[in-house]
Amino acid sequence: MKYLLGLAIVTVALVGCETTSNHSSATPQQSAQANQQNAVKVINFAGQQGLKIQLKTADDFETAEMKDNSGKVYKLKRAVSGSGIRLVDPNGVAIHFKTNMDNLNEGSVELVPGNFQEIKEFKIN
Repeated sequence: MKYLLGLAIVTVALVGCETTSNHSSATPQQSAQANQQNAVKVINFAGQQGLKIQLKTADDFETAEMKDNSGKVYKLKRAVSGSGIRLVDPNGVAIHFKTNMDNLNEGSVELVPGNFQEIKEFKIN
């Protein structure tokens, strides 16, 4: 019986120590990860007939700003996609892309509803 009581006291002490250590401040690595997630990401795409698209996001593609080479800017929001990332605006403009085996993004863009154009990411040096 006294062993059981001793074990219960040790268990309570360990549980108490564990709960207080979980409330410490964020480590530098966690802070760096949070800052990286909030950083602006930019992907540049190229398509046929000289089409160039720049896609910018600060919230990991929940929302994004898409700019084409004519200077038009579209405000897009995330939409349901079977795979990859699909972003749409209320007027039917959409972009859908995913990462290929070369670790580049490729997909399609719909600047005019019903008119899809294939696009591939290109890196700017």
